[in-house]
Amino acid sequence: MTWSPVNYTNACLKNPTANSCRPSVLALLAFITQYLGQSYDTLYTKVINTNDVQSEHDFIIVGAAGSAGCVLENRLSEISDWKILLLEAGEDEPIVVDVPGMSSLLAQSSIDYAYRSEPEPAGIGDDEKRILAYPRGQVMGGSSVMNAMWYTRGNKQDYDDWAAAGNEGWSWDEVLPYFKKSEDARDPEIIAKYPESHATCGYQTVGRFPHQNHLTPAILEAWKELGLEEIDYKIGGNQLGVSRTQFTAVHGVGQSTNGAFIRPMRSRRSNLTIKTNARATKIVIDKGTKRATGVEYVITDHQRNFVKKAVAAKEVNYFRRCDRFAEASDALRDRSN
Repeated sequence: MTWSPVNYTNACLKNPTANSCRPSVLALLAFITQYLGQSYDTLYTKVINTNDVQSEHDFIIVGAAGSAGCVLENRLSEISDWKILLLEAGEDEPIVVDVPGMSSLLAQSSIDYAYRSEPEPAGIGDDEKRILAYPRGQVMGGSSVMNAMWYTRGNKQDYDDWAAAGNEGWSWDEVLPYFKKSEDARDPEIIAKYPESHATCGYQTVGRFPHQNHLTPAILEAWKELGLEEIDYKIGGNQLGVSRTQFTAVHGVGQSTNGAFIRPMRSRRSNLTIKTNARATKIVIDKGTKRATGVEYVITDHQRNFVKKAVAAKEVNYFRRCDRFAEASDALRDRSN
């Protein structure tokens, strides 16, 4: 399926003179959709066998092609004897994601769940209650596709608080090795200054863009004159300072977690099976052992739906990408009982 941007039809009918409705803009969108709406990953997409109702795997991962899930799938599929099945409700990642300047076109497009916040009380001078956009990636790579390639880590205190609350293994010192394991840092200045916090052998490329706006140095100097130190905002400790943003990009081309951890493996690891447009409808639970033994799902192909079942020899892993999926999780749990 081809990626498509937000539909401007209704807006342009109401206000045909708007900048976004100019013929030149609409022609550009048509060009982008035609030439950048496809995916590199369709080269590895397997034709759906409508007669193949049930399949068997060691691990089944549901809804996990997002920022964290792509890492998990990469790690599990390193064991060549393990058969891994990934079910992703969204599409393969389109080429348009690679272009940094087009990140604004991704919101409310065909790869965005396009959630909205609850209306907030109207403020002073506001005629209407404010509703905020809450973009979430419905695509391989999840919201790492939607975040304009910004890279950051949480604050050290947050991780230490989680560990103190009883979450073993989640302190900053315990998670830092995994940040480093995933990272391919490309900024020599940052690596030299903070060697204990960065690594260069991971899958996820992180660095600064080579181009810098001519105002950037002046802004940095202005903040430093006001007393702020220039820091690496990702090191997790004292994050009070000024810093240039770092991005997940390779030679100016955007790199989601799908592009970093999954795409290089799809043609190399025969034990990794990925099914897009596949929405789980039920987690099968063995009533005796209370163990998840499989998943029922619906897969869409050429606007037709096919009901499938996958059996797991070892584990079923179910991921929720955000709080909004709590309802879906509860529904799956209810259907499993």
